[in-house]
Amino acid sequence: MFEAVYRHEVDLLIDLAEQLGGETDPVDALKRWLQANVRLAATKKGMIQALQLAAAGSSELKAYSSERMVGAIRLLLERAVRAGKVRDDVQPEDLFRTLIGIFYSQGPGDWQPTALRMVDIFVDGLQKR
Repeated sequence: MFEAVYRHEVDLLIDLAEQLGGETDPVDALKRWLQANVRLAATKKGMIQALQLAAAGSSELKAYSSERMVGAIRLLLERAVRAGKVRDDVQPEDLFRTLIGIFYSQGPGDWQPTALRMVDIFVDGLQKR
C-alpha cells in the first residue's frame, strides 16, 4: 500500500512539473515545483517515514522515483537555463540531492516554513546576477 501511495505522489509531482513547464517565468515555475514538494511532504508528515522506508526497501521503487523526480527537475531547470535566468553549472541531480537534504533536515514541530524559506534561498542562489 505504501508503495502505491509513494508512486502516486511522485506521479502527481511529475504532472505538476509538466504543467509548470509552460509557465511564463521559468524561475518561478522551478520554485513553485520545489515548494510543492515541501508542502506535499508536510501533508504526509505522519506517513513520511513509512513512505521513505517503502522507497528505501525497494530498489525498483527508488530507481523509479529518482529517475522521474530528476527528470522533472531537468525539465524545469533546463528551461530556466535556456532563458538565461539561472546558472548553468548546476545539475538536476544536485538540485534533487538538495531537496532531499531539506526533507531530512526536518526538525520537530512545524518545519514547513523553514523548509520553504530554504527553497527560496536556494533558488535565489541559482539565479544569474
